Amino acid sequence: MPVSIQRARARTLRWSLSMMVLGSVLSVTPFAQGNGGAATDATFEYKGLTVNSGVFDGTKGRTGVVYSARIEEPDVPWMRVYFEEWHLGESSYLTIRSLEDGGVQRLDSKVIDQWGGSSAYFSGDAVEIQLHLAPSDRNVFFRVAGVRLGINRARWSVRDICDEDDRVASNDPAIGRFFRNPGARCTVWITSNGALLTAGHCLNAATNEVAEFNIRQSDQNGNPRPSAPEDQYPVINNSIVWRDEGVGQDWLVFNVAPTLGQMPYQRQNAFYRLARDYFTGSSSLTTPITVTGCGIDLNPPTDNRTQQTSDGALLSDHVEDELAWIVFDTVAESGNSGGPLIWTGEDLSIGILTHGGCVGSQTRNNGTSFKNPALADVVQNFPGANTTYVDAGHSIAAEDGTVFRPFDTVGEGYAAVADGGQLSIVKGTYHVPSSTAFNGNRAVRLSPSVGEVRIAAN
Repeated sequence: MPVSIQRARARTLRWSLSMMVLGSVLSVTPFAQGNGGAATDATFEYKGLTVNSGVFDGTKGRTGVVYSARIEEPDVPWMRVYFEEWHLGESSYLTIRSLEDGGVQRLDSKVIDQWGGSSAYFSGDAVEIQLHLAPSDRNVFFRVAGVRLGINRARWSVRDICDEDDRVASNDPAIGRFFRNPGARCTVWITSNGALLTAGHCLNAATNEVAEFNIRQSDQNGNPRPSAPEDQYPVINNSIVWRDEGVGQDWLVFNVAPTLGQMPYQRQNAFYRLARDYFTGSSSLTTPITVTGCGIDLNPPTDNRTQQTSDGALLSDHVEDELAWIVFDTVAESGNSGGPLIWTGEDLSIGILTHGGCVGSQTRNNGTSFKNPALADVVQNFPGANTTYVDAGHSIAAEDGTVFRPFDTVGEGYAAVADGGQLSIVKGTYHVPSSTAFNGNRAVRLSPSVGEVRIAAN
């Protein structure tokens, strides 16, 4: 039988920096990059090296480690391993273990392909790689191409706070970090249909991005520590849909492959519902806005790029042609880009934080709202075309079956869904009256979007 040798795809590594100035008083910059660029805050180096396991054939009745190697780079805060070639057969696998905290990732043929021929990010300056050989596999091997190494920074800068920094530590399980090449981090979050959202300017030309949750404290120098391997998820490159065209058109929607058989919404058991019905422009009406994300912070350095939250208010709402954005005064920093704009006190997000700005000492930050038609369409159809939503926990009274205005009963959703369409039901218990009519001649797919769904007859 011919052996299928897997080779990593070519990688392009580029730096990116974008800055936009609107007028002479208000300056606006993407929050992931701040005023000085992502490259200055999240430096790394890629180091080529050769680790060659040699080729092994399994032996009947024996399973175990046939090769072990250690990769060490003194004083780096984190590392990620990239493979050049591999063949792991049907049942053999690799384990990679951080020697700093013991975090372990298991890579079999399927998982290593999902990770694009790379590993998760590991804390510390050393990892151990072991090849576990299964009895029935033949021609098993791997070759390492190199490692991406974090640079141990002794100095960071806080740049985007206009006045007092009132952020406090938080632990929202629906919100994590988007760890993108070339090493910068944005904020990412889970929606009520399982989509993952961040800012469009957070996407780099390179691939192999990672979403991570359950964020750890940074080290004493402020260097971010990767989440545990089981809390990291490889981004599916062909799932990415994004726009990066400045204020009002800056968003990214994507999906990830599972880790240990679970998607982020399953492991985190948390998400944000979405809304387009909020502040309409009346000067007498304001919507309180909470911003939660992973921005820069040096007080103390261990809080740097960890999850923090702040409350403020929505100041204005704008829709112009294909653009839609919100201006608010909630405190945020570089690294908060991509985070949800949370309607304070509600389980709702009304947009994505994207740009920071000041008018004198007053905070004037910006985010793309879900009134943006392109963003709304992509999120609505994330599970597939012709999706109708049911969510009894959504607090918006208006109903039209979209993810922004879902029906609150299964009967309403079923009555509205198109033949061949999908009925996406958000976590909860739903009681269906026995009088509800279900037409058996219509093909409708029932899909729990996030969490456990229970349907009981009255």
